[in-house]
Amino acid sequence: MSKISGGVGLSPKKIETREKVLGKAKYIADIYKPNMLHAAILSSPHAHALILSYKTDQALALPGVKAVITGDDFGHDYMGPFIKDEAAIAKDKVRYVGEPVAAV
Repeated sequence: MSKISGGVGLSPKKIETREKVLGKAKYIADIYKPNMLHAAILSSPHAHALILSYKTDQALALPGVKAVITGDDFGHDYMGPFIKDEAAIAKDKVRYVGEPVAAV
């Protein structure tokens, strides 16, 4: 019988395991940079709905809010993480509950 090569059938060595077990692993939430901004995503509570307008004035009036981003800010650029022809933030209509509608 020939020797298995190329990693097929073998468990890869997990180089990050030690850091995770010891609590020393770095995650995205651990990163801090001076003047870094944070965002909250507003998700649609509706499965199918038309977006007629955005009312961003109340959000923009809150202390610490620097911007409100909507689908209008993206134009027609599609960059969905799973479905490549899906917009990052819904524009004109939402298709499912939880679809991102705005970022504050």
